[in-house]
Amino acid sequence: MVTVEVAFLLVIDESIARSSSIANFNTKWEKDLSIRNFMDKSLFSLFLFFLCLDVYGQNNQPIGAKVAGLSNIIFQEEFKDESKIDLENTKKVGFNFYLSRPFGWPTTRADSLSVKNGVLTIKNPINKAQFDIVSATSKNKGEWVGFAHRGSAYFEASIAFDPDDFDKIPKKSGFPAFWTMSAEHLFETLSSKNKRWYEYLEIDFMEWNPEWHSRSAFIQSIHYWVKDRGKNKRVSMPACYDCPMEGKVIDLGGTINFMQFNTFGILWIPGERIDTYVNDVLVRSVRVSDYPAIESGNDHHFPVILGSGKFPMRVDWVRVWGR
Repeated sequence: MVTVEVAFLLVIDESIARSSSIANFNTKWEKDLSIRNFMDKSLFSLFLFFLCLDVYGQNNQPIGAKVAGLSNIIFQEEFKDESKIDLENTKKVGFNFYLSRPFGWPTTRADSLSVKNGVLTIKNPINKAQFDIVSATSKNKGEWVGFAHRGSAYFEASIAFDPDDFDKIPKKSGFPAFWTMSAEHLFETLSSKNKRWYEYLEIDFMEWNPEWHSRSAFIQSIHYWVKDRGKNKRVSMPACYDCPMEGKVIDLGGTINFMQFNTFGILWIPGERIDTYVNDVLVRSVRVSDYPAIESGNDHHFPVILGSGKFPMRVDWVRVWGR
């Protein structure tokens, strides 16, 4: 942002300097020349200003979005305050996150969330599932409001938590999670007449639970679900998914401090791949050609889901990039 301010100051300084010097000229020709030079340099300074602004915007684009040509932010929540969280559970359009949960689960309590200094803290005294807020919610059966994206996208969030908090809460009462699931399943739009809707996808961008891995690691999971004759039945991924919860343990060793904010990102390109990034570094890539079951999500919409149950999790911001 410093370069943008410098370019802008060039315009102001040039205006002041030229305005003062024009008064010292005694001929019309000199005045015309001065004005012409002033305009040329001012336009050049403005050009620098917008060039620097554009460069700043490009530099702010994460690598995962850039490699896929996803240059537009299609969803963004910076948690400046709580105004974009539907704390009163109105289920109205205009919010970025909702407290209403699917499957008949109780609505997340508003006092489970707090925003301070631009950071959201989630700590739910009741919920155990890692589903506290979601970017879309059911309006009527088969309909939803809010954000759920279909097609290529890069989901990212800046998240922090204290691993030692895991020892301070009861077992199986929560852990930090940033994930998504087919909105068609969440909001009951799966059609019994269309077999394809019986298949749906869950992508866990980041789950941290030291019961499954070391404290320097996290899990990125891909769950392929099938609804068979009205009953939910989980279908295992290929045998090469040899880690807990059909996922991949990504151990970052001493290169990460979870108490500080880290950016977790997922690039989802339907029909091609799912890439996982941590702080703009690619740490895992899953090709659809190797795991055809992932294509079950190709035609679905995916919202942003955040949750940690009784485990305190802090979120600085959430963004989704698209075309």
